[in-house]
Amino acid sequence: MESIYKLSSKDERIFNNNHLVVIPSSSKLYMSEKIPYVFRQNTDFLYLSGCLEPGSALVLSGAGGGHHTSTLFVRQKDVHSEMWDGPRTGTEGALELFGVDQSLPMQELGLFLKSFSKSHSKFMLWYDFTHPAEPEVHKTMQGFLANTINKVWESPKHLLHRLRLYKSPSEVALMRTSCKVASEAIAVTMQDSHPGVTEHQLFARVDYECRMRGAETLAYPPVVAGGTRANIIHYISNNQVVQAGEMVLMDAGNTSN
Repeated sequence: MESIYKLSSKDERIFNNNHLVVIPSSSKLYMSEKIPYVFRQNTDFLYLSGCLEPGSALVLSGAGGGHHTSTLFVRQKDVHSEMWDGPRTGTEGALELFGVDQSLPMQELGLFLKSFSKSHSKFMLWYDFTHPAEPEVHKTMQGFLANTINKVWESPKHLLHRLRLYKSPSEVALMRTSCKVASEAIAVTMQDSHPGVTEHQLFARVDYECRMRGAETLAYPPVVAGGTRANIIHYISNNQVVQAGEMVLMDAGNTSN
């Protein structure tokens, strides 16, 4: 889906104080009817909100006079669902935990967008229609765009990724900790290597050592490639035996708390 309209310098002045930014969470995916894959949050949503829950969306709205509001849409508390999947923050908990201006149930996202559209005849919509992260949010956004007179939108990804280049002191400290954890874990894994070990065992060892040092998870599927398999750029099968005299190439990193 192409951007419907590109802003000119005149348009930028018109829409300068009227913006609507919608950043969805990731959705939970299932490998079978009731067994989910390991959940990975949409990193842009996580960066802006700090929320790790699926089925959520962050809306940043800005209007004239410097009035800006952050609204986090989350799943409501549900005793039955929480018995299976664990506790939900809910709308009341989200206010205190994530520091947003207001929190509303996900079911009200469409009504919120409609209300904003009625109050602002011209505004710039920031939402990534080309790479939807959450199906229900995307369905709501498609309906919203189809039913509003205002058709001006653009993906916020390039702006967010530029923003994420600048690291706070706490982010720098966390990155240093992550590097220290990964380097120590890889060093211990090297010491435990021997002829006949499998790539999968080395994968498991570096994962274990990272987690035991405080890492939340590995940052990506690691490359553990013995012998000529090291020439395969994105080798992640990690299922062969490492023979005596073979070099092992490992590319691994972690995400620290």
